[in-house]
This record gives sequence, structure tokens and C-alpha cells, in this order.
Amino acid sequence: MNDHHDPPASEETPAPPSPARRRLLLMLAATGSAAAAELLLPAEWMAPLLRIGVLPVHAQGSDLPPTETPTAPPTATPTPIPPWIPQNSGTSAALHSLWGTEANNIWAVGDAGTTLQWNGTDWSPQPNNIAAALHSLWGTDTNNIWAVGDTGATLQWNGTDWSPQPNNISETLHALWGTEVNNVWATGTNGIFLQWDGTAWTPRSSSTQETLHALWGTEANNVWAAGTNGTLLQWNGTDWSPRPSSTQETLHALWGTGANNIWAAGTNGTLLQWDGTAWTPRPSSTQETLHALWGTEANNIWAAGTNGTLLQWDGIAWSSRPSGTQETLHALWGTDTNNVWAAGANGTLLRRAP
Repeated sequence: MNDHHDPPASEETPAPPSPARRRLLLMLAATGSAAAAELLLPAEWMAPLLRIGVLPVHAQGSDLPPTETPTAPPTATPTPIPPWIPQNSGTSAALHSLWGTEANNIWAVGDAGTTLQWNGTDWSPQPNNIAAALHSLWGTDTNNIWAVGDTGATLQWNGTDWSPQPNNISETLHALWGTEVNNVWATGTNGIFLQWDGTAWTPRSSSTQETLHALWGTEANNVWAAGTNGTLLQWNGTDWSPRPSSTQETLHALWGTGANNIWAAGTNGTLLQWDGTAWTPRPSSTQETLHALWGTEANNIWAAGTNGTLLQWDGIAWSSRPSGTQETLHALWGTDTNNVWAAGANGTLLRRAP
């Protein structure tokens, strides 16, 4: 008996497909169903082909997780501009000026001697025994605030009450600005200038007869005044000198961020910018008269005027903003970007808050 056994036949390794057949198999698998891919291709081909994206990622039998379908990035939603919200002033008198020391201590003045104070909750009248219209406010602190107006009216708040301060003039005073307790300027009709030295108001020569509506400066030796017929004057510490404005429009407001960046605004939407060398007209996109300017920085400045006009400067252009009113706006003041006030005709008070 022969115990010799032939060794078992080894399993034959299938010959690799020809290049043409291989391409056909890949094409059929890639375009067919997952089941077809598994039937047509050896298992050892599946994973590499799935990884490089030749086969559909949903092929059955693959241990790889499904790949999520790419989605387009979300479209950025513009940040909404906070609205201007009407506030109860308790008066129907036109309000001409705003000024404050902080968010909870803001003043407004207007026709018939109207004087209002904001305490953070509401506006309340503060008596002053003056019947004249008041046009401007400015101060150094809670205990030293000035107001000026018709017929030379000049009032000072000492922290407790308003008291008149004599100045021996009868011209209407439209604007106030200063640097400290002992250096305050007032200006108005017929080019009048008064300077407060801590003790008395003294008239100063201005070399103009134009009515001046606005004052603003950077320091004691650099103060600007603006008024009718495009008048612009600069105080250098010694005298007031005229400066070319390139306009004949009446200028009602001045405001800036520094000696080389000052804005002037006026009738017919006039906006001028001072760069330290010259005043240059800037497009405003409005023909409304602009009465007020105020801002927080060079790239965030507001202008206000007739028919509820509100414009905002973003460093590139002036854009119109809805105010929710048709009343003329005479004044702007705020503490920061999210806390700005506007005041105007018929006791109008608006607040821009987040």
C-alpha cells in the first residue's frame, strides 16, 4: 500500500487584469451602484480607491465614514444700525444745543429760556428766570456750565442753579467753546466775540461783520469760528484771522478730532473738511441744511439738519440714516458710539442706543 500522498494543490492567484480591462472595471464601478463596485473590484482595491475619491463614498462594505457634502459658507449679515428712539422732553420749545459731562448728566437748551437736564432716567426742567432763546451750551464739569442766547444772554450753572453773568452786549450769541474754566469763547451776530477769563467777559476784535454760528478748537491757541457766507476764522492765540473756505454757504457747525481733521457743515448739505492746510468740500448726498456735527472718532461722525436729516461718516463717505422724524434737528452730543443724542424743533429729542 502506497502511503505517499500528493501535496494539496495550491490556490492559484488570479492574474491581474489587462490595462484595458482594469480601466473598464474602474469606470463601471465608479459610475455604477455600490453593489456593482464590490462585485467588479477585488476587496483590496476598494479602500484605496475610496480614499482618493475614484469610487462613490457610499459604496457598501466600506468601513470609511461618509464624507459630508461641502456647504457654502454662510453669507455675512450686515450689522444693523441701532435706531434713533424718540424721547419725552416734556416741552414743545425748539431745542438748539446739547452738552453733558457723562451719560447720566446731559443738558439741553432752547427757546424761551428752556433748560432741561437728563439724569439717566428722564429729562426735567431747571429754572433760570430767562425768557430769551438759548442757542449754545458748553462746560468744563458738572459745576461749571455755560449757556448763551438772544440779546446777549449769558448764564452759568454752578452745580446748584443758573445765574446770569453780565457782558454789556445786546447781540445774539450763537456759539460757545472753551479749553478750561478761565478760557471760554462766545460768538454771534455782527462778528462779535467775547472771551471769559474766569472773572469777566471781554469783547475781542474779529475783523468781520458776518454772523458766526459755530466754535470749535483743539487748544487755547487753535480755535475756529464759522458763519454766514462761508466765513471761517482761526484764532492763533493773538488774533482772529480769516481762512478761505471755498464756499459761500452759511456754516452752522464745527467739529473735529484734531488740528488736522476738522469738519464744517451748513446750508444745502455743505460739508467741508480741514486737513491742516486747506478746507475741501466733501459730498454729502443731501441738499438739506446741516445744523450740527458730533462724533467719537475720525471714522464715526454724525451730522444733523432739516427734515430730520441724519448723516453718518464712516471714514470714506457720508451716508443717510433714518431718524424717524421730519423735525429740524439742531444739536448732537453723546458719550460714545452707542449713546448719542439729537435735539431739535418742537422739543424733539432722539437717542441712538444699542
